[in-house]
Amino acid sequence: MEPAKDTRLEQGSYFDAYSHFARTLRLWFIAYGVGAPIAICSSDRLLDAVVAARSLNPVVPLFFAGIAVQIMMAMIWRTALWYQYRAEYKPNSMSTWRYRASCRISDQYWLEFLADLFTLVLFAYATWVAVSAICMHMSGTLPGSALS
Repeated sequence: MEPAKDTRLEQGSYFDAYSHFARTLRLWFIAYGVGAPIAICSSDRLLDAVVAARSLNPVVPLFFAGIAVQIMMAMIWRTALWYQYRAEYKPNSMSTWRYRASCRISDQYWLEFLADLFTLVLFAYATWVAVSAICMHMSGTLPGSALS
């Protein structure tokens, strides 16, 4: 007969792995959402290409929208976890609607997945628009581009 497994230990190790990947993804999103516009704006050639293609208007708001989604989701999950943490040392708070709502939010992985997917779509579209503008400008297919 096998010894009984301590499922709490397994759950802790699964949570550690999940937490690591969730934190890494969120940091990557924030770094990319801030870094890509800075990279475009820090190079005169890249910025000129995006401006010449009139692509700057959608690019910057798309990156900022992606960052906003990530910050908003981090704030929601942080708040939910706060109420659950608080209930550990104040058990009477488990009867509040805030605690119950925090548990419901924490159980809804699909919300987190959709937020990350939405961020990915925003960043992918912004990157596509910017890279397309840069390529068109550099190839000379835009008025005022390098080869025209």
